[in-house]
Amino acid sequence: MEHGYTGLCLLPVLADSAVIIDEVHSFDRNMFDNLICFLRTFDVPVLCMTATLPPSRRDELTRDKLLRLYPTEDERKDLADLEEKEKHLRYQLEFTGDENSALMIAAEEYNAGNRVLWVVNTVKRCQRIARLLKQQHSISSLVYHSRFRLQDRKDRHKDTVEAFKQTSEAKIAVTTQVCEMSLDLDADVLITERAPISSLVQRFGRANRHLVRGEDFRARLIVYKPESRHPYSENELTAAAAFLNDLGAKDISQRLMAEKLELHTPLQRDADGSARFLEGGYYATPGAFRDIDAFTVPAILDKDLPDLKKRLDAKDTYDALVLNVPEKFAKGERPGWMPKYLGIASERFYDPQLGFMTEEEETNQ
Repeated sequence: MEHGYTGLCLLPVLADSAVIIDEVHSFDRNMFDNLICFLRTFDVPVLCMTATLPPSRRDELTRDKLLRLYPTEDERKDLADLEEKEKHLRYQLEFTGDENSALMIAAEEYNAGNRVLWVVNTVKRCQRIARLLKQQHSISSLVYHSRFRLQDRKDRHKDTVEAFKQTSEAKIAVTTQVCEMSLDLDADVLITERAPISSLVQRFGRANRHLVRGEDFRARLIVYKPESRHPYSENELTAAAAFLNDLGAKDISQRLMAEKLELHTPLQRDADGSARFLEGGYYATPGAFRDIDAFTVPAILDKDLPDLKKRLDAKDTYDALVLNVPEKFAKGERPGWMPKYLGIASERFYDPQLGFMTEEEETNQ
């Protein structure tokens, strides 16, 4: 849809395909515009999946019969088990003042033998909280975010999932938004910074997920205001505050959260119906699929250069060595044999357990 070379080469495959598009609630504006344009243009069967779709986006997807909503009220009659699970009281919502008070709660719950998942909105705060848990409470936490080498990120992913499968030991993981998708976690306590409504619902869904503590158990959901709004807008966090206040400090179900999401999610503009692939005319100029600033870039740690060269010479894959780092940390001279899209980052800013850190974070260790 944006004249990406790989996508264009795969275009003929669509002639004999069914397309499944997961987590559509997480699409930024540009991605969602492209999705709507794709649905209007290509006559292929498509299944879009989400548990937290804002009403305005749901209406766009179902308008003009692009897609139909499932399940309908009639179809719900055959899904009694789903209805029961949605209405089950799973959570006890609470509010706390700031990161420091949340830190005390996390330590208390961990020492009580519980599985604690703490979600923050930036990598920097994720790493800082992990260090504070270690320094102030002698608690070693699992850390999971987007700034790991791929081979290390796979290990952190596996370790985090395994930690929350069991119930006999206390565990604590500190993560960013990456926990919201494709991560099957089941925490007893969920601590989170305030975030957009759909993100909060996804995070809450990582607590008491499988009811392993019994029907009467309520997971603690503890929410506090982040020290800065970034990477979200002030409007998103204001709407989230209204959503949380409406839920109130009480026992809540997934059904109640879905109903309040409908009420409080801000309206969004309709898709403009354009995409470079369809509107670009004679000029096949690649565009950006995502509507975000290029804050991070792919890079290789300087210590991995010999391994990279070896893999390139052998025409072997090197994805396991790649990580995303802030752009200013991926500058400098590169050997001519390196792929041009890769930068080089210093290994002194990298820890396999904490990921890539900024200079300030590294200095404060």
